[in-house]
Parts: sequence; structure tokens; C-alpha cells
Amino acid sequence: MKSIIKLLSLVLSLILSLSLLSACGAPKGDDYHDGDMIAIWEVESWVGFGRCYFPSYFTVNLKADGSAIQTLSEDQFKYNLQMEETFTFIIYPQMREAEFRNKFLGMEKDKYIEYLRGVIAKELPSRIESVYDMSMEDWLEKEYKEYKKQAADGKVSKGITYWLSRDGKIALLNSIDDFESKLPEDIWNVISTETQTACIDYEVSKNGKSVTLSQLSDDAYRNSYPVTLTKIG
Repeated sequence: MKSIIKLLSLVLSLILSLSLLSACGAPKGDDYHDGDMIAIWEVESWVGFGRCYFPSYFTVNLKADGSAIQTLSEDQFKYNLQMEETFTFIIYPQMREAEFRNKFLGMEKDKYIEYLRGVIAKELPSRIESVYDMSMEDWLEKEYKEYKKQAADGKVSKGITYWLSRDGKIALLNSIDDFESKLPEDIWNVISTETQTACIDYEVSKNGKSVTLSQLSDDAYRNSYPVTLTKIG
């Protein structure tokens, strides 16, 4: 009996310890930094022109003090480059034809991305060989090395460097040079009143693993989709 009691005590102690570790490890926010957002996220954004867009990916580390670090992995860079090349030179020129353009309007995101990937696989390699006189792999490697060099020379934008959130809205800022030494509430008051489009509605999933941001181009008839963040760290 005593052995069972000791075992139960050990289990309870272990559970309590894990609970305390979990509580201590949980990110804590404040009135202007949502604790649920303090994490490392892979961002799926949408870029393009006209009424059609293509997905682009990067990683952002949102920290408790409001600072943020945006990075681009090799895989993300190469995938984004393939998407941009395919959309710009293969797909978009055909958008001038209404019959071609209209078949994308209101299309579900997964189906749209599947279509884009299909074009990358079937048509992009031959374009790269004919235009750049090299294989897809060599072209991607060459462009990535150039990107890394420019990043090392400080010629690549740092992207998101600061963030704030309040009342279901988030602001992701590329610079806070204009707000140097100001408190988060002062920064928020300015961007939420003077540049309202900088404050975007957001929603965290129930499991806290993903976030959906609304944006001006959420209109399904513009072939754009809400920006999504997936927690990776």
C-alpha cells in the first residue's frame, strides 16, 4: 500500500512539475502584445498585381518586447522565386483573356495553389532553360547565392521589425524610426488613428497553432486570400 501511495505521490509531483514548467514557458503579453502571438511563425502572404495574386512565404519571430525578426529560408526563397517567375511570365500574360481569367475567380485557395504548382512543374523548367540557358536547379542556386550576398551587404529589406496588437487588431511594422523612445500605447494611438490600414483584424485558432489576418484584398473575386500564420516555434 505504501508503495502505491509513494507511486501516486511521485506521479502527482511529476504532473505538478510539468504544469509549472508549462505555465512558466507560456509567453506573456501585455495590453499591446497578445501572448498568443509571441512565437515563431511561417507566414503565407499574397502578392501580385491586377486582380490576381500568388502566394509568398517567409518566417517571422514575434517577441514579447514588440520586436520582430523576419527571415527567409533557402527553401522559402526558391519556392517564392519559382512562384513569381511562373505567375509573372506564364500565367499573368494569359489573364488578358477574360475566359482564362474568369476561371480563377472565387477558386478555393488549395485548388489555386495546386494549379500554380502544376504550372511550375510542367512549364517553368523549359522557360528557365530557354531564357536563362541553365537548368532549374542551377538557376535557383545562382539566384539564392546572389540573394545571400545582397543580404550580407545590407541591401535586402529587414521586413517586419516591430509588432503591436490590441482589441483584435495587429500591426506589423517594417520600421519604428518615427516612434523612437515612444511607449507602445503611443505608437498604437498613432497608427490606429492616422494610418488605419496598418491595423489588421486577426483571429487565433482554438489550438493556438495558426492565425488568420484579414486584408484589403480578401475579396474572393480578386484571387487573393487572407494572410495566414502557422506556428513553427
